Amino acid sequence: MVGSAIVRVLSQQGFSHLLLRSHDELDLTNQQAVRDFFAQETPDYVVLAAAKVGEIRPNENYPAEFIYTNVIHQAYKAAVQQLLFLGGSVFTLNLQSSHINIGTDVLIKELVELIQNIVGYRGDIVWDTSKPDGTPKKLLNVGKLEKLGWVASIELKAGLEQTYQNYLATL
Repeated sequence: MVGSAIVRVLSQQGFSHLLLRSHDELDLTNQQAVRDFFAQETPDYVVLAAAKVGEIRPNENYPAEFIYTNVIHQAYKAAVQQLLFLGGSVFTLNLQSSHINIGTDVLIKELVELIQNIVGYRGDIVWDTSKPDGTPKKLLNVGKLEKLGWVASIELKAGLEQTYQNYLATL
């Protein structure tokens, strides 16, 4: 769903050389297949929108199935300019120079206020209390990434500011 929406927008903006693979064509849990794909295709940018989707319970019971470290690692090894990983939590990485500190605990309200200040939004934030709150605490474990040599070096605020400035530069 998200992946097809991204493809649609990129196509509308004139991007025509999109390397798209179905699960049948490329099993992202197969390390060799992912390695071969990156060696053959050598992409500059990667949008990883493939994941199992579910509500709170599946994410708690099968967390490893929601992150494909094969793709992240191979993108790093292939010197991909930028990786956008869309999983249960969304973050963007420039695999060569940018690191966003995702290993700290931040309340959603604090994050919303931080983004609001960065982008200069002066309107009201309305919370839909009729919906469930979701996972009470969602701290991303970066242990596997650290074992691959990745170390967070940019704090959350600086990373969000940099991401927003990069976005403004594309307008």
